[in-house]
Amino acid sequence: MIENVLIMTFPQNSVAYEAYSKLKTLHSRGQVDLDQLAVIENVAGEGFRTNEAVDLTGSDRLFAGGLIGGLIGIIGGPLGMLLGWTTGAMIGGVGDMREVDEAVTTFDRAASVLTEETVGVLAVGTEYSESVINDLIERDLGGTIVRFPVSVVQEEIEEAKKAEKALKKAARQQWIDRKLKKEEKND
Repeated sequence: MIENVLIMTFPQNSVAYEAYSKLKTLHSRGQVDLDQLAVIENVAGEGFRTNEAVDLTGSDRLFAGGLIGGLIGIIGGPLGMLLGWTTGAMIGGVGDMREVDEAVTTFDRAASVLTEETVGVLAVGTEYSESVINDLIERDLGGTIVRFPVSVVQEEIEEAKKAEKALKKAARQQWIDRKLKKEEKND
């Protein structure tokens, strides 16, 4: 059994809420072992928004600190916005482009599934048999599922954090350089 991050989408956005409810039921019955579950909306012009979320571990930890929060932070945060909506001017200032390339993988995969104006369900957990969730999501609700091993997502979140830090540093340096050039012109 491998712990996975599952991203599920549906032909009608309202079905995501039904799936969310039914996945909680599967968890409570012991048919799957989910740690985190969320309904995520990709709002045009705004990015990703968490509409519903639950930590099913019983640990009462902050949801935003969990794996789903980290993934949403990548695809909906500054790095996701830079990768998704800029021409790359700031990225060009980063010394190590490998950091950006590695971070793009998570962004690309998640953003290609949760396209604009889509509501989906994200889950983190262990499946005893993939057929349980496959039957619910694909057969019963007409949705699609994409699975990523948790270990891979965790590594990519760390790489994305490094890339985001490098991008912020490069942006700050470009701002300082422009400000100094402007001051020199005025002197």
